[in-house]
Amino acid sequence: MDWTHREYFRRFDLNVEQYGEILIAQLFNGTKKGDAQPCYDIETSDENMRDGLQPTTGISPIMVEKCLAGVKGGIIRIEVKSKLVRTQSGIASVIHCSDNKIHGTKKHCAATHFAVILFDRERKGVAEHAWLFSTEIARQLRREETMSRYISVASLKVASKNSMDAIVDICALVNETASKSLQTM
Repeated sequence: MDWTHREYFRRFDLNVEQYGEILIAQLFNGTKKGDAQPCYDIETSDENMRDGLQPTTGISPIMVEKCLAGVKGGIIRIEVKSKLVRTQSGIASVIHCSDNKIHGTKKHCAATHFAVILFDRERKGVAEHAWLFSTEIARQLRREETMSRYISVASLKVASKNSMDAIVDICALVNETASKSLQTM
């Protein structure tokens, strides 16, 4: 059978966190690092990231450059945060963002970028919202006064509308990746 990522997600009931990581790894031709890596989920090159965000996608090259500023010719480490947009208990309102994601640990580098994906409540594997942004933007959006250190989804939505914040909307790219055949990967 010729499966798509979305069909595989639905058939085998993957959790949304793993599904999001798989899609981001595929989108940016990256390596999924697994749970042993405490600071980020995907490692790729800036070249692979730029290829994934090609001008043919409709994403402004200026926004891509702003988002990738400071990592030219380097390794990009992406922390993927995936949630259902709506659950039985309500609407997804926060994205948890611990200190090690922002600052790293003694043995592991911090994430350079964050990908946040909010999937449909029906668990059909469709992204309703998805953004890519630098750790610097995550640092600015993160609520420091709380113990859980989170990024408010509402503040992320507002900031994504401000072109100066270099938050790239990757929802269409995530959904396109989810629709691709696993055999062509």
